[in-house]
Amino acid sequence: MMGWLRRAGGLALLAAGGIALALVAGELAARALWQPPQPYVDDVPEAWRVLPDLRTKEDLSRPNLHARNRGALFETNSAGFRGPERAREKPPGVFRIALIGDSFAMGWNVRQEDTYAARLEAALRAQGADAEVLNFGLAGLDAVAVVERFHSLALDYDPDLVIYGFTLNDLENEHYRYSAPLLGDVAQALAASPSYLWRVLAPRIGSLREVLYAPPGTPLYELNDNWFHNPEAWQTTLAALDRLAATAKARDICAVLLIHPQLHFLNALHPYHPHYDAIERAGRERGYFTVRAIDDFLGRKDRKLWAAPDDPHPGPEAHAMLAARLLRELEALPARCRVPSPSSARAPARG
Repeated sequence: MMGWLRRAGGLALLAAGGIALALVAGELAARALWQPPQPYVDDVPEAWRVLPDLRTKEDLSRPNLHARNRGALFETNSAGFRGPERAREKPPGVFRIALIGDSFAMGWNVRQEDTYAARLEAALRAQGADAEVLNFGLAGLDAVAVVERFHSLALDYDPDLVIYGFTLNDLENEHYRYSAPLLGDVAQALAASPSYLWRVLAPRIGSLREVLYAPPGTPLYELNDNWFHNPEAWQTTLAALDRLAATAKARDICAVLLIHPQLHFLNALHPYHPHYDAIERAGRERGYFTVRAIDDFLGRKDRKLWAAPDDPHPGPEAHAMLAARLLRELEALPARCRVPSPSSARAPARG
């Protein structure tokens, strides 16, 4: 009996030693191969560091801003939306596109020229089209507020086409149920751990578990709860889409619903397809031309598409991909909704 206990104890000590050696080796490898994310402010040009860093919708919607939004220069025109000055009265012959949405559409933490609004306008003009893309996107808006901003501001610019860049958190209206308030504290604790191995593995293991089974208190659980078990939040969002669709029909404005991708797990485990399905179906039922952008992003490295190492908003490459997808989709719209080509604009009217 004593011999068996000694052998068992020896095996346990051997296993413990092996685990300890593996952890030490993993820690050394993590320290050699992994670099902790650096504060994004280190990448801010020196001339911008004196500018105020604005992050709320109240600040970001102020007119004539010259500030920054995290690491990017952020400027608004006299009407309070991002981009150059635009005449309210549409110039003759110009095809005007109004882009509406939240921080994804606005271009959180990316420069104006890198936003998909600016890239789309540049691409259309490179083709010879006389087109303007006005970016009315604003961080912090839900679907109700997005549509209200369209009516109170964008409609004055007489758009020919409206693109609603829809993000899954646009459901966060007055009926939304928040249930993951502690996740930020957990993430901060992980980031502050002295163990590089823990800081590398813990978020990935936690994210994988969340995708396979989202327990209460996680962002995916909260999203699923509101999208599929909160009819008040869902119906409020649908009412906003109804309002926008009704105005577009009354004003003969073509309406496109661009469904922004979530830049997490861009692989076979991507857990947001049911949400895309739901909003795509709702858009089509209301007469929107829908664009499911995730199809272009699957298979890519998600963090390489982020605005910063700690910021999963779309970065410049992701905005370029969204602009390219929109350009293709606009070319496939019915003739009445299409940006006129130079040849069609010059063609004589038929009598």
